[in-house]
Amino acid sequence: MDVTVALQAAIDENLTLVGGGLDWPDGGYKITDELDIPHSAGWAMLGASRNGVEVRQYTSNKRIFRFTAADTHTFEIRRMKLTWNTQQTTADTGSVAFSFMADTGTPGNGFYNFEIKSITIDKGYRCFAHDDANDAAVWGYDIDDIVGGENMVGS
Repeated sequence: MDVTVALQAAIDENLTLVGGGLDWPDGGYKITDELDIPHSAGWAMLGASRNGVEVRQYTSNKRIFRFTAADTHTFEIRRMKLTWNTQQTTADTGSVAFSFMADTGTPGNGFYNFEIKSITIDKGYRCFAHDDANDAAVWGYDIDDIVGGENMVGS
């Protein structure tokens, strides 16, 4: 069952500028579009266990998490497996697990003071991507214990 709409609604409701959080129970989460992380601060998205929470993107050449607004900060994401249903190719450059895009907000402020830890990523193009065109810096972060599977194809 596709849970994209339900997950996006939970993200929009729980990840705010004044904190919040989203706990993910173990299980499989089928998505068919990107999950947009809005302008927000002071929140946590925590999976119950690293390989027990599996977010699987069923649409080729689509991101999993897309950070849409600069000045999003002081957050943490932990203990998840992020994967695509089918192996992505080198042409599928949009198949990124964490994409920092900054469509809105003050680009110079960027994304900062965050942690992404204990994540497994497989069958995509890249684990992380940043949009240089909008000048949104990514700084002051702690990214640790990321396992990019042997099936990641981006350079």
